[in-house]
Amino acid sequence: MDPSAPAIVIIGIRGNGSITDLVNLSQVYLCLVLPFAMFPLLQFTSSRKIMGQWRNGWFLLVLGWASVIAITGMDIYSLPEALKQAWHVIIGR
Repeated sequence: MDPSAPAIVIIGIRGNGSITDLVNLSQVYLCLVLPFAMFPLLQFTSSRKIMGQWRNGWFLLVLGWASVIAITGMDIYSLPEALKQAWHVIIGR
């Protein structure tokens, strides 16, 4: 299946006015999946076994974990509203 098929279907049904909604929806999706990339990235780059002498230092480690915890917290806080807005974009309200 073509990855652009859902966008083509929604634009075909709702017209060009839905493009902005779809871009916003894609940004919400990217924000929600960001912690799933950051958690393993920080874990792997902080491992002495995997990275050896090039592993993250303590300062970068603290900043990295603080940012991933903050982003995850904001995602959890905004999830109900994001899902509601996504549903409205999908059904066309």
